[in-house]
Amino acid sequence: GGANADSVVVMLTCDSVLLKKTVDVASGTCAFTAAQVASVKKAGSTNFSYINLIAYKILPNTVSGKKYYMINSKTSSYRVNVF
Repeated sequence: GGANADSVVVMLTCDSVLLKKTVDVASGTCAFTAAQVASVKKAGSTNFSYINLIAYKILPNTVSGKKYYMINSKTSSYRVNVF
């Protein structure tokens, strides 16, 4: 699951607008500017915004001479207010 992840995709979405950043878990932070957050919600919109977190780790493996990549991931989504 997410405990073994080495990267996290952070997405903030609303009104067909998507902000996305991929960060290294070791950094422990992901920041969006006020202007970026404000751009997600269109003026007058009553839609809810969501933050989605996708923690993942890509594990390479070779079987019978063929290279495979296994992706271990965990996703969480939360409804947030953007003013």
